[in-house]
Amino acid sequence: MRKLKKIFIKFIPFKKIRHQCEFKLNIHGKNNSWEGMLPKRINGQVYGNNNKIIFGENLQNFQAQIMIGTKDSPVNDCVLIIGANSTAGNVHILLLEDNSSITIGEDCMFSENVKIWCSDTHSILDSDNKVSNIGKFVEIGNHVWIGADVKICKNTKIADNSVVGWNSVVTKKFEKSNTVIVGNPAKVVKENINWDRRRPQQILNEEKQ
Repeated sequence: MRKLKKIFIKFIPFKKIRHQCEFKLNIHGKNNSWEGMLPKRINGQVYGNNNKIIFGENLQNFQAQIMIGTKDSPVNDCVLIIGANSTAGNVHILLLEDNSSITIGEDCMFSENVKIWCSDTHSILDSDNKVSNIGKFVEIGNHVWIGADVKICKNTKIADNSVVGWNSVVTKKFEKSNTVIVGNPAKVVKENINWDRRRPQQILNEEKQ
């Protein structure tokens, strides 16, 4: 575990870091920390205290914008985990409530314009004027393929080896693995599947050999 402040002091000036490795993460608060090697295509901001980011290995092809808290509403004790060997065309990751977490498993593949928001960003109140839409977690299993323009909302889960189709909006827990999930709101449309990073024609050509 390495504290962010110490890393920045070691590599002053900060502009030099941005130029050399493209990694840009602005930190505001106390005891925020990361684990793992800094990915080159991730940038963002952290406002608050005791927040943690864990980067798995081999994330050089993971492009994302991270927002943990905001200047006018900092958050504490949040955790973001991005598993090893995962890739992303472009993902927006948002944590805006204390003690909330987003976990992305290993060998996941995200397309363009994916949003993972563990918050509604504004409040819904019940009849007693208490907040009823608090974001607590998002859990994405291992080897999950997320299509373009997918929105993954707060308090949701996607199990291992699943596929989420284009433009889908995930609003609940999907506990069963090896499924295709599609729609708004998303639902299971196919079971007992798996997926491969190779294109269909590549696999067909290999089968002919």
